[in-house]
Amino acid sequence: MGKALREGEDYDTELFAQFMRHRGMLIEELGLIIKEEFESSILDQAEDNEDVEPNSNLYRYSCRPKNLLTLVEKLRRMRTTPIDRIQDVAGLRLDLDCTLEMQDTVARRLEDVMKASGAKRTRILDMRANPHNGYRAVHIHVDFPAGKAEIQIRTPLQAEWANAYEIAADIFGRQIRYEGGCETLDEKDQRIVYALHDISDMVYNFELSQQEVRSRHRKDHKLGAIAPAVTENNLKIEEVYATISNLRRLLKEHRDNLETSPLSLDERKG
Repeated sequence: MGKALREGEDYDTELFAQFMRHRGMLIEELGLIIKEEFESSILDQAEDNEDVEPNSNLYRYSCRPKNLLTLVEKLRRMRTTPIDRIQDVAGLRLDLDCTLEMQDTVARRLEDVMKASGAKRTRILDMRANPHNGYRAVHIHVDFPAGKAEIQIRTPLQAEWANAYEIAADIFGRQIRYEGGCETLDEKDQRIVYALHDISDMVYNFELSQQEVRSRHRKDHKLGAIAPAVTENNLKIEEVYATISNLRRLLKEHRDNLETSPLSLDERKG
């Protein structure tokens, strides 16, 4: 089935639907495990109308099975990998109001929980210092007897940047999500995409500084001497988040305008 999808040939649609249902059931089970784990958390689960912003004290998890288009793209990039060996056909995103240190703690805790729940193998992938075309997060790859899955753990800034970049990929082509994918763009579009990469670098450096400020706060016995720095840092994080959110909104408006224009997005991209 994977070979047929990869090469654009006819495939067994019922078998594919069964495969995707199976993966969907797997991530639903993982979602229940994570929900149970976070019931005792200091964070609150975000409502549908709430965003997981800095200093919101919120978290949100969402199940994310790949659609046919993105799965075919992945199969074509991984030319010899069988479809059942692709890690992120079943994916779960966990966005939470946290520091980099807390992100590490959550990843290690969830890895232990997955092992206790029957995972045969687990692996934590840290993509913060070395991002994938600007994308930063901590992922957990889990292998259960029922199949493979991926858990993505993101801070508010990492998640909002990823959301903005996903919209940019709709505008400029999904190839910008991969190494060398910007080379086919004209100079103007390249500048926009590379600016997003620069913002990703800024986010990472800012989150590192946030961690440093909070670490100093914990170590200092005179809390009043450091507390103003923590407050100032929290306000700056909110400003950075607002900047990225505004950029995402502008990109979305641009994409929506292109979608309603006589020339389709696909025609503009190629």
